[in-house]
Amino acid sequence: MIFEMKRLFLLNGRIAALTTAYVPYLEEWKDMFHDFNENTSLFDRFQEYNVIIDYAEENLEVVTPCTDIRRALYLPDNLQVVYSEHKTYDVKGRVIVYTESYMASNKFKYTITIKRNE
Repeated sequence: MIFEMKRLFLLNGRIAALTTAYVPYLEEWKDMFHDFNENTSLFDRFQEYNVIIDYAEENLEVVTPCTDIRRALYLPDNLQVVYSEHKTYDVKGRVIVYTESYMASNKFKYTITIKRNE
């Protein structure tokens, strides 16, 4: 079983991104989603269940969106989107979240901070 969560991200009251996150059902997490709602942070919930995040991988590419994505983001026909595929791993090496996001390329800014590991 997999839990699927869809979220819209707004920028100035307009939809800027559509994200779908998939979380595997694990026996130790069986009650994790019983009261999950639009105000619940998935990562706060992981912390409550003592899930320790180890690392994440993310791939970004510019793609031409399908009609459903274009309509969901209210985009003109000629505008491409930034597609993100993100995997979050726990310290046991398991993928605990797989996320696909589509972000309007005219509203997208990506910032990376790199810190030396001591």
